[in-house]
Amino acid sequence: MFAINSSQSCVLMAKVKPLVWYKKVEIIIGLAAMVASLVAVFIGVYAAYLDRESSRADVWPRIEIDDYFNDSLKKPSQENESIGTKSKYLYKFSLVIENVGTGPALIKYTNVTYKSKAIKTWQELYKVLGYKSYIGSYNTFGDRVLATQSNISILDAEAKPAKSLNDSSDLLDIEICYCSVFDDCWLSSLHGKTLEVKSCPLNDKDNFLQ
Repeated sequence: MFAINSSQSCVLMAKVKPLVWYKKVEIIIGLAAMVASLVAVFIGVYAAYLDRESSRADVWPRIEIDDYFNDSLKKPSQENESIGTKSKYLYKFSLVIENVGTGPALIKYTNVTYKSKAIKTWQELYKVLGYKSYIGSYNTFGDRVLATQSNISILDAEAKPAKSLNDSSDLLDIEICYCSVFDDCWLSSLHGKTLEVKSCPLNDKDNFLQ
């Protein structure tokens, strides 16, 4: 029998080094499986995000507002000038909204202003321009769905009122707030750019009624 003293025991223990964690096969396999699971989850979430963004892009509406003025039919005679609104073939003015986007536009509210003052009806606008009895023609465009690649003539005027509208068009503005089927919302105006907004809160005080 050989006796091992304490100093020899320490030497033997020092020579037997413990196996570090990254050299253990089962730990490496477990970590690899965890990383693979995290990568799979990330890919799944990212793929779902791309799919949703693609779906949203497929149904993006975009409303454009344009005004048109036609005075090329014929020059008014002195007699027609005195007749005024009855000479309906002299001038023609139109306001048109068109959805040039890839999806339907859900119109939430509309505002019409003249000299920065809210206008509630087209008749009110005509009165401001000096035509108390003129009605013209129009189509209601608030709180409706405008299909993609479709348009609406929201206001048509002829003769002197048409010329007055054209002469005052820089003082007239129209705002339309609308959303997509995914509740992405935008604000378009007659003279401004189309802006993305968080929502279209209804303002009954200034909301256009026609």
